[in-house]
Amino acid sequence: MSSRHRPNRQFDENLYEPATAEWRNPAPAIDSQIMHGLHLASQNVLHLAMQTYNAAVRGVKVRRMQRGSR
Repeated sequence: MSSRHRPNRQFDENLYEPATAEWRNPAPAIDSQIMHGLHLASQNVLHLAMQTYNAAVRGVKVRRMQRGSR
């Protein structure tokens, strides 16, 4: 443990509450649109990652076969 670490340090209770209404109660339509967009984006990333992985595996197999035929 660091000599600068203070084990008895208290949590700062003087932090302010969020002032915007959106923070406490976000608009449902905007929230669902954002979530749908994030879902589509994550599906695209997963699809591209799978394509990249499969291409890399094919490349390794081709290189191994080429080395074996020499």
